[in-house]
Amino acid sequence: MLPQRWIVGTDLSAGSDAALRLAVAWSHAFGARLEIVHGVSAALETGARAQLEEALRDQVRRAGGDDLAQDPVVSIDVGDPHAALARRAADDAGILVGAEGSSAMLLRQAGRVPTALVAASRVPVLIAPLGWHGPERRRRRAHAGSGAPRRRRDVVPAFSRLMTGCSLHERDAARVEAMASLANPTSRLMLAYSIDLSAHRSHPPSLKAAARAHSLEEARAAESALRDIAADAIPIELAAAGDVPLHVVRQGPPERDLAGLAASQSASLLLVGTGPIAARLVAVTTTPLLVLP
Repeated sequence: MLPQRWIVGTDLSAGSDAALRLAVAWSHAFGARLEIVHGVSAALETGARAQLEEALRDQVRRAGGDDLAQDPVVSIDVGDPHAALARRAADDAGILVGAEGSSAMLLRQAGRVPTALVAASRVPVLIAPLGWHGPERRRRRAHAGSGAPRRRRDVVPAFSRLMTGCSLHERDAARVEAMASLANPTSRLMLAYSIDLSAHRSHPPSLKAAARAHSLEEARAAESALRDIAADAIPIELAAAGDVPLHVVRQGPPERDLAGLAASQSASLLLVGTGPIAARLVAVTTTPLLVLP
């Protein structure tokens, strides 16, 4: 099961604005508790620390955090931000951060901290793409005699279309089960697999044709494997195996395939495993990314 406590890293940047919006939406959807952490390189004087804490609380309020069932804990940690987040998460919490920057260089755009986290984290990591906004939250009148306040706020489901990027390794089943744990009977669940043909783009036509022919066989085997994973890992009350779309893309590189597929299918969350593909996904995805060890 996914953790109920999430450590949210912020540096008061636009990237961490998106992270806090995602954290608030996640808390509304799944009842998660939030701890907001800001890392600094040196100890702060009392006055400066108080000003920084107020700036952090203001950022939380702007993200909608004043409407949470439990107020987030806000704290400042002296030292390396990556180490601070990992230390606080330990074994019973996840880490939530935003992609950083806007440079054309992919890894600079992704950011040092999120890239390092998703490449080798031992706990779940949730990444907010730069500029991410959740669905609108609407107010409407309660029905007469319902006992509810005259006006109430409805939370539009933020994570109703879920996609897992599979690698056809033994950890796939656990990741698909994690996706299913976030779903409800109206959720749309999807599985995806990428066959990387990018290395053949500069090859002679005959070699390209041979590679594509071989990839057809791999695609058929992958679709069969995905069908088995769906049947084993997704409870029947959520969806029959035949109702879960299985996407096998023959193109590459995998991070581009998964990011593009998640966008084209309007996925609201993309789940993958830790590793180099996840690290590159941080730079290219416009879909919130949940990376599981």
